[in-house]
Amino acid sequence: MHQNSHGQYYKALNKIQRGNYGKATRILEDLLLLHPKHPDVLHLLGVCYLESDHIDSAMDCLEKAAITCPDNARFQYHYGLSLIKSTRLKSASMAFQSALEIDNTLYNARFNLGKVYKDLGRYQDAVEAYEALLGCVPGHIDALYNLANLYADMNDYARASFLYDKLLTIDPQHMNARANLGLIFSKTGRGSEAINELEQVLHMDPENEFASQTLRKLNSRLIPAWHFDMLNDDIRNIAYDRAIRNTVTSSSHVLEIGTGSGLLAMMAARAGARQVTTCEMVTSLADCARKVVRCNGYEDRVRVIGKKSTSLEVGLGKDLDEKADVLIAEVFDVGLLGEQFLPALIHAKENLLTQDAVFIPAAAKIKCVLAECPDLRKITPLKAVAGFDLSEFDMFRAPGYRQFDMWNTEHRVLSEPFDALDINFKNVSEFASTGHKRIRCLEKGMLQAIIFWFELFGDTEILYTSNHKGGRNHWKQAIYFLQMDYPVMQDEIIQLEIQQRCADLSFKVV
Repeated sequence: MHQNSHGQYYKALNKIQRGNYGKATRILEDLLLLHPKHPDVLHLLGVCYLESDHIDSAMDCLEKAAITCPDNARFQYHYGLSLIKSTRLKSASMAFQSALEIDNTLYNARFNLGKVYKDLGRYQDAVEAYEALLGCVPGHIDALYNLANLYADMNDYARASFLYDKLLTIDPQHMNARANLGLIFSKTGRGSEAINELEQVLHMDPENEFASQTLRKLNSRLIPAWHFDMLNDDIRNIAYDRAIRNTVTSSSHVLEIGTGSGLLAMMAARAGARQVTTCEMVTSLADCARKVVRCNGYEDRVRVIGKKSTSLEVGLGKDLDEKADVLIAEVFDVGLLGEQFLPALIHAKENLLTQDAVFIPAAAKIKCVLAECPDLRKITPLKAVAGFDLSEFDMFRAPGYRQFDMWNTEHRVLSEPFDALDINFKNVSEFASTGHKRIRCLEKGMLQAIIFWFELFGDTEILYTSNHKGGRNHWKQAIYFLQMDYPVMQDEIIQLEIQQRCADLSFKVV
């Protein structure tokens, strides 16, 4: 190039260094008209096109520069970048390899080679590229981060955790590394550590969407989704609130078993209770409930204890300073007792409650009907589907009863409703019972199952029935399939044995 062209070239270079790629491009395009094969002009113009996302033009210029000067590492490197932008990854890897053969200290080429190998699915080659770079530059943040991510993708969580820790020692503010470390903790059963890491990220960077979504996903795995349906059950909420208001006084010391969100404990405090002690065995739920209670201004009267109720102790300086005189519990499943409520209740009566304690609810009843349900019977137990024998898969079906929506699932009722179980929570003293019922069939059919639901009572009235059709009934009903089908006739009497064993309820025709 003659002297004037050299001046224009360095003027363009100065514009690039200042980030003014538009003006640099115009200068270099004019120069290229004068020197159409000059490799430096082609290279610099290609870089400008690359920065402004004119990929085809960039690749054309950079390819010509690389061919003209095959021993120039920078030309090969930038040509590789243009190939990445055009998704020609295999060719990009070859360009980066050429650059490194010329100059093995061109660390950006090695870094991008690792990225390309990863995108090509050549994980081991990517590992070697990043490890070679880290051998030369041990504190290369982006290489540490990408290599840690790579090991995580390969399910090598030990190496990934080690690298994230190393990176965070160098840069404690690297939010994505901390969030990914939290994700690894969650995948390896270290839930509390995962939550701690993710909460640290959100404390330092409240707008970090990745950490926020990861934490929500983690919490959603820890807490079953039915909690939200339960909180949305207005009839249930109103029933408990009414019972609490009618029972709690300003002198009441309330014990709640199963804090959950803290809703019922706060209802008791709002109703005027002197003190509310509530226990929750799931640590993450207990921690969250404390925040909920504090947010609503009841932390002075509601104490959340992260323990099972059967681990609580009474005495000065212990979990409860004194025994409680009101017990609130809503640890019922679709079949009433499946959440192990009876053992917790009996322990509370013997150890945590006064002799004259009041119970909310005070009693419960299970009501049933005989039923024909051919559609669900086809998979209970699982046998054949679409002409294939799937009976081995039945091993994954939970035994006993399951949730059932009798208002929206096809079935035939074969009897009038009958009482299967009555429990007075104040007087209950054992986990098991067996009863027998004689049930008259209303019509001819095939007896296959027992559909049942529960009612909760205050001292004198029904608080709640899980058989209600309207509103948002999160419990719905339960169905228990008999061991075999029984053809029945109208007015036939069925002898039914009902067994309750702690948390289980079963039925048998005898």
